[in-house]
Amino acid sequence: MISERTRQALVDLIVEEARERVIKNREITGRYNLLLQRVSIWKSQHYELLASLLDISSASIKRLFNLPGHKAPKAISNNIEFKILNFLHTDSWIELQGMIDNYLVSQQQNRANKEIMDVKNDLRGLGDIIKALEKRYENIYSKFEHISYNK
Repeated sequence: MISERTRQALVDLIVEEARERVIKNREITGRYNLLLQRVSIWKSQHYELLASLLDISSASIKRLFNLPGHKAPKAISNNIEFKILNFLHTDSWIELQGMIDNYLVSQQQNRANKEIMDVKNDLRGLGDIIKALEKRYENIYSKFEHISYNK
């Protein structure tokens, strides 16, 4: 049984490999350029092109992508598994699982790094606000420091 996280990571790895092939191989670049577009805007023709690269049916690739009307597979057939392994230059499902695990770890690290950068940026912004308030306080204080409150 294939988990949702594994399925999504597998899809991401397939798309990355397809894009690398399109960029590196001038013979397929023209025909497969659509695969360089963001997956979020992909239409049926994109999935059909990807399926032809993997030499599997477009229905199989659409199931793998869990598209509406195409239920995500609970398991992957031996034939499709072999073609995916071949496409991703791996020899076994265990090796592919290692690739997926590494991919998931790198994605998690990327998210953590982004969150750290966001916090640092927020802190810089707060620092700028504090400096502006300190300057404003100094300006106000300097206007009133010469006034004596002695009666």
